[in-house]
Amino acid sequence: MSLLRYVLPDDDKYQYYHHRVLIFTSQKGIIMKTLGRISFLLVLTLALVGSLQAQSLFSEDFTGLTAGNLAGQSSWTKGGSGPDATVANATPLTRSGYNGGGAEYVVMPAPSATSSRVYKTFTTPATNFSGTTFYFSLLLNLTSTSTTATNYFISLGGSGTSTSYGAKLFARTSGSGYNIGLSKTSNTAVFGSSVLNLNSTYLIVVKYTFNLAGTAAPNNLDDVAYLWVNPSGSEPSTATAECTVPAGGSDTDYDGFAPTPPTDVGNFIWHNRGLGNPTGSFDGIRVGNGATSAAAWSNLNIGTPTDVETGPETVPLQFSLSQNYPNPFNPSTMIRYELPKASTVTLQIFNTLGQHVATLVEGAKEAGAHQVRWSANAPSGMYFYRLCAGDFVGTKKMVLAK
Repeated sequence: MSLLRYVLPDDDKYQYYHHRVLIFTSQKGIIMKTLGRISFLLVLTLALVGSLQAQSLFSEDFTGLTAGNLAGQSSWTKGGSGPDATVANATPLTRSGYNGGGAEYVVMPAPSATSSRVYKTFTTPATNFSGTTFYFSLLLNLTSTSTTATNYFISLGGSGTSTSYGAKLFARTSGSGYNIGLSKTSNTAVFGSSVLNLNSTYLIVVKYTFNLAGTAAPNNLDDVAYLWVNPSGSEPSTATAECTVPAGGSDTDYDGFAPTPPTDVGNFIWHNRGLGNPTGSFDGIRVGNGATSAAAWSNLNIGTPTDVETGPETVPLQFSLSQNYPNPFNPSTMIRYELPKASTVTLQIFNTLGQHVATLVEGAKEAGAHQVRWSANAPSGMYFYRLCAGDFVGTKKMVLAK
């Protein structure tokens, strides 16, 4: 870019600098006023564009709603003759750093054999979603679950009264807790192996990537979905997902139904699917979409939730890397590490040839105990995981046995 020079009357003075900054001193100040207005408008335009790009497609905190039935408040609508979800505020759901939750929340009632759903339509439903990515997140606290594995209770869907549902969330009893599960559209979920605790609040994040549109194979089976439990503020790696619903198989894509697939993604829905439904509460719903995964994550705008488990009163005394559990494992395992102070952390997986397989953590982490899941998309064999945190480097081996 060339340095510009203005010709001014003899009684005007000007200076210019090699940094391409011009300072004009004029009796009337016309030039500086004009440049100042242009600069102001440019900054304002860029700020406006940035704010529009960072907006969620949908968000709901239920703040200010009245205790009682959810349907009929804030454009929430009930379908079916089964029970309604209700609003309460006795024990708010929160997670440190998450951009949602607190105050009022929704209670999922005792399940009924008579089905029902309560939904809210986005202000602007998303159309032309082929090749795009959606994220949704919510705070979830379940108080009871069932061994029934086919009752989804949360999903996205077509706008209005549409009965097209996708990115379905499931829960089933496992020991004294439960597993969380996910499907694209099927009533058969892929469940994670982590046993989550009842009466505990978790941040759930779901990602759904639309690939080629079509109602015949392979295009009606090529979408991919992921679920994470308690991810931190940066976009999570697919290698750390609690559940992965891959392309292929028999789980039809949301946009793959024949003869007429849904025309939009426009509802967030709670479902009562029968006596196997879980009970509990949820809050802090956010939905973001974008042409790329990174854009969708940015538009989700969840804030900076933390994955720290240990409070500041019990900060670890030293860096440590624990043995993964379970080990051997198939297909996923949990890796735990501790930081005595805030550090820049890298946690990577390597094979026996020293080749990089996956990066599970990369970035700044707070002091405390952390854990991350590796959902292995790799052949059976021995692997090494290496933690670098400040001056600390720790390496351990693990075995994937398929």
